[in-house]
Amino acid sequence: MKRFVILIVLLLGAPVALALDSRTNIDKAIDLIEVGGHSLARSYLAPALIDPRLSSGERSRAYYLRGYSFGAQDLLVSARKDFYRSLEFNPDNPAVLFALGRLHYFGNGTEVDHALGVSLFEQAIEHGHKQAKFQLAYAYLKGEGVEQDVPRARELLLENANEGDPASMMQLAMSYRAPGAAYAQPELAREWYEKAIAAGEPKAYLSLGYMHGNGELGEPDLQRGVANYQLAADAGVAPAFLSLGHAYLNGIGVGQDYGLAQAWYEKAAFAGVAGGYLGLGHIFQAGLGVESDLEQALRWYQEGAERGDLNAQLRSTYLLLNEGSPEARVSAIEWLKKAVAQSSAEAYNAYAWLLATSKWDDLRNGTLAVSHAKQALAQNTNPAYMDTLAAAYAENGQFTEAVAMQMEALQLVAEQDLALRTELETHLIRYERSEPWRE
Repeated sequence: MKRFVILIVLLLGAPVALALDSRTNIDKAIDLIEVGGHSLARSYLAPALIDPRLSSGERSRAYYLRGYSFGAQDLLVSARKDFYRSLEFNPDNPAVLFALGRLHYFGNGTEVDHALGVSLFEQAIEHGHKQAKFQLAYAYLKGEGVEQDVPRARELLLENANEGDPASMMQLAMSYRAPGAAYAQPELAREWYEKAIAAGEPKAYLSLGYMHGNGELGEPDLQRGVANYQLAADAGVAPAFLSLGHAYLNGIGVGQDYGLAQAWYEKAAFAGVAGGYLGLGHIFQAGLGVESDLEQALRWYQEGAERGDLNAQLRSTYLLLNEGSPEARVSAIEWLKKAVAQSSAEAYNAYAWLLATSKWDDLRNGTLAVSHAKQALAQNTNPAYMDTLAAAYAENGQFTEAVAMQMEALQLVAEQDLALRTELETHLIRYERSEPWRE
């Protein structure tokens, strides 16, 4: 009998206790998410997702939190599924609408769908989400998912800016600068950058530095540009470390100082700015203030290449090819393929030239060379890229096409560019003999 009573008490009390525990666990999950404990947070959220005593709003929140934790770990497909489950319990949850909008708009964990992203941003805005207003303004500026409407974008940004949002101030400033603005208004841009600084956004110093250095505010003022880079760097803006590295490396607005350039590049690299690795690789490759060290240069280039820096991937490729070993060639091609995956004209051209002219038989592929060379030319018509396509045609046995393309390239070479003209004429002679070019 006693066991039966205990069982009844436990059964009757279990749902209430479960609900209370679920709410406590949701609070624990929030604390864990705030400190980056995403996997553990999901284990605390699991009971809430099946607790029948929680309200629809509470369950929606639990799914959103789990989706957010997935997103924070780049598990974007799982994040998207949880966000949609969250909307099933609360279709008006603005945080979820915004999060889903970003996934669809930028193609994270799903196909890019600008129109759907815009629709979700608009729904989130209806429920008071300010960041969604910022993203919708971005869509209007780009004309993605909606017809481009810069005045409407500025209206949305101004609403946020007037409420003290620095990000909207920064975007407003950018909307008045070339080439994004049909009619540049640099003084208005400067005004909004200064307001962003007053609102606590030190990145605006970096943008002002670019404007002064580029001459957007009158005559280029390199020293004032560097002064703004320094202010941004003092505030911990990592890209400013890179700008200072460039300035000291080339003596732009400051005295040339390879030691300081290296120090700023190192600081940029340690902050995760890919260009910092590229700068360090260049310093060691060229021996600027240090002994030339190609092994050290390659190490830095590959660090930048791992972080997706296109130039670092190409520099890694060239150094590995110069090394010449079969293993190095394999690594070189891998970096070149990653560069090509970024749809860069320079990368397409570099790969096409290698495929067409390499001294190593196993690297040449005329058909693929023609394809990549055409990709490069589709983005940028210039004599050098046309020279590559001619070489690709020659490697593919299409000498008539190679000669025609090379003659067309020669017509575009500037009269004063004697070195390029001589190079192209040398290649043309080979193609007229029905011979491919070899490096």
